[in-house]
Amino acid sequence: MHAAEALGQLGDPRPLPGLRRALRDPDPAVRGHVARALGRLGDLLGAAALMAALDDRSPFVRAEAAGALGVLECRSATPSLRDLLEDSSPLVRVSAATSLASLGESNALPVLAELCRDGDPTVRLAAIRAFRVLRAADSAAPLLAALHDPIGAVRGQAFEALVLLGEPAIPGLCRLLGDPTPAVQVLAARILHDMAAVNPVVGLRAALPRLRQGSRKLLEDSEYRAALRAALDAIERATEGRAALPLAGDVARLPVQALPIPGDG
Repeated sequence: MHAAEALGQLGDPRPLPGLRRALRDPDPAVRGHVARALGRLGDLLGAAALMAALDDRSPFVRAEAAGALGVLECRSATPSLRDLLEDSSPLVRVSAATSLASLGESNALPVLAELCRDGDPTVRLAAIRAFRVLRAADSAAPLLAALHDPIGAVRGQAFEALVLLGEPAIPGLCRLLGDPTPAVQVLAARILHDMAAVNPVVGLRAALPRLRQGSRKLLEDSEYRAALRAALDAIERATEGRAALPLAGDVARLPVQALPIPGDG
């Protein structure tokens, strides 16, 4: 199992025939890690064996095989991957939808959006990570909704994905600046701040009126007010062609995951 992972990371193609045979190993952990390694090694000749593994009895193997076929950009696997969108395992559905989306199949994005609302936080994390990689404009709505997630790690992943997504997320972030939950306002402000710092875009100007309004409404001594002011300053500096200042003080030290959301778990 560990050897398969190591070979995948090293990128050495010499053991490919043996790895393909290992997809029939009795241990599902071995089969799953072998499938992942074949994808990382770019083994196009192993695509047929990976497609057969989509019917494996182990959800872990099915998920890894689906992911590997996406990495290999194996378009002939598209019909089989579509079938996995109805798989009994949410993690398999995440993997299949991610691969289909990377292959340009737009019908996979609604499946990922639905999985962002799954009852299992592990599934929600996986779906949000997929959106982070895909950076599809249609991912803005589910990622914005995930900022209300009761699990801090899910909010953290959504935060990072929205910063990378950039402009398509700005209208929704502006709306969240008026959210009734102050912590969600802070998340929106901090995302806008980081956007301005990383890759300032024209659309950020739309957030300025809401930031000015919010920074006046929130309490004078709160980290929330400080976060909004920091975002306001960053965007103003970015629109003037100046570098955004880093977050300072309590705002910088407070992890995204620690911001209190009602129902936090």
